[in-house]
Amino acid sequence: MVRTTGDAQPVMPKLRRAASNTLDLRPHTIQPETNFLHGQMLRERLLATLSFFFAMVALVLAAVGLYGVLNYSVTWQRREIGIRIALGARPVDVIRRTTSGLLTMVAMGLLAGLAGGIACGRLTESLLFEIKATDPGTVAAPLLTLLGAALAAILPPAIRATRIDPAQTLRSE
Repeated sequence: MVRTTGDAQPVMPKLRRAASNTLDLRPHTIQPETNFLHGQMLRERLLATLSFFFAMVALVLAAVGLYGVLNYSVTWQRREIGIRIALGARPVDVIRRTTSGLLTMVAMGLLAGLAGGIACGRLTESLLFEIKATDPGTVAAPLLTLLGAALAAILPPAIRATRIDPAQTLRSE
């Protein structure tokens, strides 16, 4: 390896001649260090990209599952929600009532994942470069992403529950 200042292109022919004259070697490839490092890191980048892709697929599947569960719950409790609205329940109360169980489960899952992540901290630190397992940004980013996905999945059915017409619901039963 040879270190140069500035552009390495003008030095390459001189380097070839010097290597072949003094070392009785014929350099096959002379390339900048950035190209060498890019080739060495290609596998790690590919694995990181694949991991990111599968993590996003898992996040979307989890959000769709939460949406489906709450949507089914709102449909199943349509009459009860209609009666509550007819008796004067505010939209905030309806949203709180329909989402409280799922938000509790999401919070428990986040806490379990946080506990598991901290418990496996040494393994995590050995896999990541210059990142501490208890770094606030490293811990907060996945938690906030999962919480945001859960809220995005939970809000549409909850808002739909507030728009239930009590008269129509009571007539249909």
